[in-house]
Amino acid sequence: MILQLFRKYRPEKTVGFLMAEGKLITKTIEQTRIFPTPCIKEGKYEVLLKYNERRGWYLQIDNEPPDKYTIAPLDKGKYVPLLGIAPVLHWDRDVKFSKLATFKVLEALEKVFASGDRVWLEITEGDQDFLEDD
Repeated sequence: MILQLFRKYRPEKTVGFLMAEGKLITKTIEQTRIFPTPCIKEGKYEVLLKYNERRGWYLQIDNEPPDKYTIAPLDKGKYVPLLGIAPVLHWDRDVKFSKLATFKVLEALEKVFASGDRVWLEITEGDQDFLEDD
């Protein structure tokens, strides 16, 4: 399965749409693309299902070391992860229900991971008309 992340770069954050098979799964928010903690570069990456006792199940983006990016909810419900893509319901209003949006992503991928198929994430800059504000 191929997930597509269409981004729009803003000075204060990077926003996007995460889609699968032509359907919107959720909106996303990331760090800006400038130093010190830029968002992951555009490209194609494998998405891995991981588990640990502290976090439970989560998604890791298989990019080059040393930094491993994740698809994870906002930290403490309001902070964008430094090395991650946070699923959200809104970009401009109060960001809420990031955990719910993350569960939507996991649910969309559940059957794919259960079947043993691989999941790929293609990240590109989206069309300005496509990525309108909330």
